[in-house]
Amino acid sequence: MWMAGLICFFLGMSTKATAQVPVPVQAKKHDSLVYIKMKINGMACPFCAYGLEKRIKKIDGAANLSVNINKGYAIFSTPDNKKPTEKTLKKRVKEAGFTVEKITYSSESFHKKKIKK
Repeated sequence: MWMAGLICFFLGMSTKATAQVPVPVQAKKHDSLVYIKMKINGMACPFCAYGLEKRIKKIDGAANLSVNINKGYAIFSTPDNKKPTEKTLKKRVKEAGFTVEKITYSSESFHKKKIKK
């Protein structure tokens, strides 16, 4: 009797297991990216770059951040639907103690392009 109960139990488990086969979820379409390059005045040392990085990282969606102290620029990307305004960018840079000379938006990565001063 108990053997029949065990068989029914295991048969019931295998039926449940096959009934709960996960349905594949559609992959989300990745947002296109916008690449941002800011020419920044006033950076002189690694601590300057670190302070600026902390401020830029607070921008929603900011990724692939690179700061070049010697040439005075910061580049990063964000999803196109989270593209920050120039006002927001200038505010973040000012909070870090610097000023923005120029802001450039691009659909292509600045890492692929030759970065000019």
